[in-house]
Amino acid sequence: MVLQGAGRSWLAATTCLAVSLPAAAQETVSSRLSLAAAITEALEHSPALAPHVDTVTLAEIRQRVAASAFATKITPSMTTTTDPIAGDLRSAGVTVAKNLTTGGQLFVNAQTFSVGEAATAVRSTQYSVGFSQPLLQGFGRTAMAGLVDAGRARITADRELKSAHAALIVDVTRRYFAVVKAERVATVARAAASRATSLTAASKARTGVGLATQLDVLRSELQESHVAAAVAEAEGALAEAQDNLALILGRPLGGPIAIETEIDLTELEAALAPLPATLEDLVRMALANRTEVIEARDKVTDAARAADVAQSNLLPPLTLDLGYTQRSLNVPGAGSIGPLTSGWHVGLGSTYSIDRAAGAAAVGTARVASGAAERAAMDSARQIEADVRRTYRFWQAAIATVGIERGAVDLAERERALAEMRLERGLGDTLDVVAAEGNLLEAQTALIGAELERTALALDLRRAAGILRDGQWP
Repeated sequence: MVLQGAGRSWLAATTCLAVSLPAAAQETVSSRLSLAAAITEALEHSPALAPHVDTVTLAEIRQRVAASAFATKITPSMTTTTDPIAGDLRSAGVTVAKNLTTGGQLFVNAQTFSVGEAATAVRSTQYSVGFSQPLLQGFGRTAMAGLVDAGRARITADRELKSAHAALIVDVTRRYFAVVKAERVATVARAAASRATSLTAASKARTGVGLATQLDVLRSELQESHVAAAVAEAEGALAEAQDNLALILGRPLGGPIAIETEIDLTELEAALAPLPATLEDLVRMALANRTEVIEARDKVTDAARAADVAQSNLLPPLTLDLGYTQRSLNVPGAGSIGPLTSGWHVGLGSTYSIDRAAGAAAVGTARVASGAAERAAMDSARQIEADVRRTYRFWQAAIATVGIERGAVDLAERERALAEMRLERGLGDTLDVVAAEGNLLEAQTALIGAELERTALALDLRRAAGILRDGQWP
């Protein structure tokens, strides 16, 4: 499957990274789950999409059923009975009928009937060709209402599935990044644990030659235990993140998932579809592209159509009937008298109830539904605008946070280097190094999370703008 639109760019960016690696590294990377492969797997197997796929399937079935109402129907019939007075009764026939989109019907009927013993039976045969058409009640609007509604339900299901695809792409990306973050944090924590172990050993050595005290050893050992707890916490977070990713992929829980942790986030963001220059342009893009807004507008049209049909149903059901019948009735000893009853027949008919309460109620209900649909469309537009503005603010804040956290890591590294230098020269103690190590671990963890969140929000902003609504893998 291939991701369309912005999703295709996201896939291209995630796959081109492995191509640029050396051959030896590619062999290692190839055994790991890439972001593109995770998205593909989720779109094919994720339980999150199953309800939407079922809805599309059911909508297709209902649409076929609605369309079958206008298919040609062939109905054969056959009857054989025995009557103590009349004797044997035999009949056979076939009716061919087709409903028209105007609400009318064309039909052809052929039938034969016989009574009595074979030698002396009274036989009748006839065929009819006819056409029936309601004249007042909406013509195609009423007759096609069920088929149009079924088609709209299919379109709605398709749109919801596309929206679910876009949301799933963002969800998988966030869960994949959660695993990346957990692995990177675990790596940073293990490096900090290694430094803490070295600090403890150095403190003990310095204490042995009188350059430090037992208090320095206790401080370094305390820092070592704190970092060991951080490592355990990071490994637990990694296992949980892997389970969350397995859930969305439809995989069994508990097994480790080897992913590509070396991801160029800047390259990923650069491969995404470009965004408008201003927030207002971004909102206009979302209002034009988001399937939720388009669906809400279509529902306004649906409600107006339903009100129109309900109004037309208040008119008298006046029906024009036009047909031709050819009969043949053979009575032993009397000949055929069928031509006397054969010929064309034209008629107008109506059955009209004076009590119009039910019809008037249907019109009132349809008008209320029409007003509700218009309000829902306006509310949907406001919700979409709020979603875009909120996601945009989060994205801008994430960009600023990354810059701040990078500065914090730089300061923390300089602080640790200075604390180690002061300790080596006897100008400081292990307390300074322990504090600097803690600050560096905290700053590195925050930077990892900020960078991944910025990239995830960049993708989520495309979803909010409607660019990812066609993101699917055909």
